[in-house]
Amino acid sequence: MNKKILVVWALLLIAVGGWAAWYLFAPGTPPAGQPPLGDAAAFRTLFERNTDKTRVIAYLSPNDQKDLLSAALLDAQVESNDKPTLAIYVIWTSAPPTDVMARIPDKRAAQFMDTKGVLRSLLGEGHVFAYARGAKFDQQAFRTREIEVDMPKLRELLP
Repeated sequence: MNKKILVVWALLLIAVGGWAAWYLFAPGTPPAGQPPLGDAAAFRTLFERNTDKTRVIAYLSPNDQKDLLSAALLDAQVESNDKPTLAIYVIWTSAPPTDVMARIPDKRAAQFMDTKGVLRSLLGEGHVFAYARGAKFDQQAFRTREIEVDMPKLRELLP
């Protein structure tokens, strides 16, 4: 009887451990209406194709509470802006779970993964970047370092 209970507990522990590993390490799916998670090359192509729009890039870690706050603040801002002349690009430093990607559910958003830091090295310092219409990726962008402080300026730059 004791062996049966021990086996059941061991199987239960293995099942819970497997689920936890899958949840933490398997990439999630973007919210409905958004394209699938892309890489650095896909980001660059899409970004350059949308020069007729004001573009906002959020470079975030799914494991950093400050970055998750930035995602929530950015979502609140874009939710009140329904103009089609705005494009949002969310770049995650590692594979985010579905519930983390859902923090920016806007259909104008596209989410990407940059696990090798390729885009971080190109973007430089900052968490949220705003590019005016017509600006290319390698041109000057407005950069936030503290989104709570820089949000009024970011709001001014949005269409």
